[in-house]
Amino acid sequence: AANPIGGQYDSGATFADNVELTDPILQRFDILCVLQDIVDPLLDEQLAAHVIGSHRHAMCLQGNQTCKSPNAAEPLPQDFLRKYLTHARDTCEPRLHSIDQNKISR
Repeated sequence: AANPIGGQYDSGATFADNVELTDPILQRFDILCVLQDIVDPLLDEQLAAHVIGSHRHAMCLQGNQTCKSPNAAEPLPQDFLRKYLTHARDTCEPRLHSIDQNKISR
């Protein structure tokens, strides 16, 4: 992971200009992905509430307490998740379309 110089990514500049990584380090990677944080206080607050809620839920599970939010969905059974992931691995073959290929650095 590399944070952008100055704290914000400049989409008008190249990846190398945005991060302080030397060419020898960059050449070690087959693919480089840029994840940009869109500045949105409302979305940030929703994400923070979700993270805090997840941690609270985990704490309740560890303490064998029942702490349920009125809007909380029931967790999926492990057996169902295993079957779903097996099915997805066997049947899904994602492909990049030509519209996406120009977004990948070579």
